[in-house]
Amino acid sequence: MTKKACVFLSVIFFASHFVISEPSRIGYVKGMTAVPFVYMMPETDKFEFIEFSGVSALVEGMKNGEIDAANLPVNAAVSLYEKTSGAVVCIAVTQNINYSVISPAESNVSSLSDLVGKKLLYSGNGFTSGFISWILGRNDIPSGQGENGIQLERTESEAAAVTHLANGTADASLLSEPAVSAALSVNKKLRKCVDLQDAYASINGSRKSVPVTVLVARTQFAEKSYDSLLLVVQHLENSVSRIQRSPLKAAASVKKYSLGIQPAVSGNAVAHGNFVCRSAKQSQPEIAAYIEIYNSGRTEKLLSMPDKRFFFQ
Repeated sequence: MTKKACVFLSVIFFASHFVISEPSRIGYVKGMTAVPFVYMMPETDKFEFIEFSGVSALVEGMKNGEIDAANLPVNAAVSLYEKTSGAVVCIAVTQNINYSVISPAESNVSSLSDLVGKKLLYSGNGFTSGFISWILGRNDIPSGQGENGIQLERTESEAAAVTHLANGTADASLLSEPAVSAALSVNKKLRKCVDLQDAYASINGSRKSVPVTVLVARTQFAEKSYDSLLLVVQHLENSVSRIQRSPLKAAASVKKYSLGIQPAVSGNAVAHGNFVCRSAKQSQPEIAAYIEIYNSGRTEKLLSMPDKRFFFQ
């Protein structure tokens, strides 16, 4: 086994012998994708965290060499790899899906099939819309008008979906964290009725989930500053492990570093955020599943499975 193939096994043993000349530059956007880094942020001698205004700006930062690594949505990471002819590589999966369907507390919805004949709201054109299309198709549930299908309607934001639900102009809403926790905290007349991680696992016959966020690094950084990359991986693994062990403590650090999650709901949001640290090489089947789901119901701007060089070893 080569040194690079052992990243997630050997890094802890070799980290103490690293000679790091300067901090690794890690980009982030406020919100859930920044949470896996929360216990790395005090390590200013090892890591320099640079905030960006959004995913597009973060992608540009990677392209321009302003940062060495960042968490990106899978579709953004794959697109960046293709558009730059391999200028970035995927290091690890850092977050899996955390979708839930919420509905009024008095509704009889407890499964996807119970939504037939009802209006389900969702937000987003990317993976979310593909996921709805895919999971309904796998459950043989049609979408569309009438009593035999689920009426899908896209809203401009998750907050707007919750407002429609509270006003009685929709029957259910598909949300991700922290929107789920925020909605249930503000309106006690709403409840979580379908856990879509469970729904996905039941289709696949396992507890495997779908990745939505991955850690990527500039290929040049990964190859020429390998010790620095290993240090990033080691500390990321440790940070995620601490988050998993005590989400409430992690939420306090999320507040301390102003990562953009409401303090009142950050504990629940972090607990249900589905954060992980799994090597990209091990996660190839799950990333392939993400791409299949992303492309569901789409006729243009389809994603292709990247070649093996995308998955850093």
